[in-house]
Amino acid sequence: MPTYQSTIGTDLRVKQFDDPHYTLILQVWDKYRGWEYRGKTGAPPSYYRNASAIFIFFDVTNRESFEFAKHEIASIPHDEYEQELYIVGSKIDLETQRVISREEGLKLAQEYAAQYYEVSAKDNLNIQQMFDEVALALFDKKKTYPDVPRKEIPCIEPPPPQPFCIVQ
Repeated sequence: MPTYQSTIGTDLRVKQFDDPHYTLILQVWDKYRGWEYRGKTGAPPSYYRNASAIFIFFDVTNRESFEFAKHEIASIPHDEYEQELYIVGSKIDLETQRVISREEGLKLAQEYAAQYYEVSAKDNLNIQQMFDEVALALFDKKKTYPDVPRKEIPCIEPPPPQPFCIVQ
């Protein structure tokens, strides 16, 4: 049986995307892995400052992590909603243990005008696709509004939900 190691603290991953006119460097900060270590206070506002996107993950096999994701979203300062919000259900490889349906995840995303993805880090399902789509959306936003202060750029409209469709 495989073992998984959660780390407490912050982790940083960097990925670079290039096109002929722009370079996008995507810095992904994992402020803490393992929702069970997060406490009940949410993240301090400084975690969201200067971010272009915010990802909130939950475990589709754990109702408590889904409830905590709702709490985490509610703790994002209202003036920080200039970022794109992505809600991500993880561990979709454990389909038989699932307690949060895709429809419930989509409903939460719609409540907050967020985009919704489902992924499996263990099976590497939808991870690359999700980050590629986010990078492309951020690229397009920057190209469309190159000199506009970020607070004045409209949010990206999430695509209409597609029933039972998992991006692969």
